[in-house]
Amino acid sequence: YFHNSKGKVIYVGKALNIKKRVSSHFTHNGAAGKRQHFLRHVYKVTSTVCANELQALVLESTEIRRLWPRYNDSQKQPVQQYGLYSYEDNRGYLRLAIDKKKKNYPALYQFNLLHEGLVLLKNMIEEFDLNSKLCHLDKTAFSEKEIGFLETPARYNRKVKRALEALEKQLPTFAVVEEGLTGNERLYMLIEKGSFWGMGYLEETCKVEKLSELKEKLTPYADNDFIRNSIYAYVSANPQKKLAFEQG
Repeated sequence: YFHNSKGKVIYVGKALNIKKRVSSHFTHNGAAGKRQHFLRHVYKVTSTVCANELQALVLESTEIRRLWPRYNDSQKQPVQQYGLYSYEDNRGYLRLAIDKKKKNYPALYQFNLLHEGLVLLKNMIEEFDLNSKLCHLDKTAFSEKEIGFLETPARYNRKVKRALEALEKQLPTFAVVEEGLTGNERLYMLIEKGSFWGMGYLEETCKVEKLSELKEKLTPYADNDFIRNSIYAYVSANPQKKLAFEQG
């Protein structure tokens, strides 16, 4: 972490050799104007030790989006802005919709891009024979004739529930288990229903059998697609580090 004179973090980075990386910022001659401007504002450097490169990737991405440092250009995309929501309308139909994330209404799934959510919803409509107007993909109003041909709420809602159950089964829940900073601890990084939930250290003797037990011991972190993809790629290359949990 590079801090200015007021203590504000103005740049976040990671490296295997922190001392070498920090020194390199100050030893290159003829640096560009932007870099010289950055160096003039560096007052203090602090660091956090990570157990491995994957944790460093996750922490760096989290901190860039949390602190929004002035001189970090990469990974400054906005946090997830859209979610898949379900609600019951005044006729008793379960409705699905992609909408902007709501603070007090948890999303069934969340997306960085509106297009990503719309593609998922369109696939659910096609696979489970859902009504595009009841899913807000078709914005036109129902005609009287269309209303007359609608399935009963009970029958239609069963299809919506099957679609949501299938979606939940497709979203993996697992932890990456790695060696910690000391020999008697382990680092856990949790993916729940396809999204990064959080991470933390547990004593090696601590046996985790239930997802709820693990969540009580970890620190929640914000999810983003870079973190998610990094963890998925890591477990694909290191399947022995994956601890799977049953849904529900």
